[in-house]
Amino acid sequence: MAREALALENPVLVRTCIQVLTVIGDEDDLAAIETLLRQMERDGVVHRLVHHQVPPKVEYSLTDWGQALCPALDALLKWVDLKKTLMGGDV
Repeated sequence: MAREALALENPVLVRTCIQVLTVIGDEDDLAAIETLLRQMERDGVVHRLVHHQVPPKVEYSLTDWGQALCPALDALLKWVDLKKTLMGGDV
């Protein structure tokens, strides 16, 4: 489940998500995503690869440090699912 949440390990999926947000979202959404990705890059969670081409292309991937977060995120997602099961509804 966390692997789905961490689409950053699949550059094509990230690019597709950003393209979808471009169509249905607004510039504030894209700015928020860019801010989060840049912060995760500064924190060493993701690696940013810039392709100097037209149109511009940037790929993000998880670093080893980012991959190390996966078990913790898996546990959190299981905990959320447990609440849904125990409480019988949305979180």
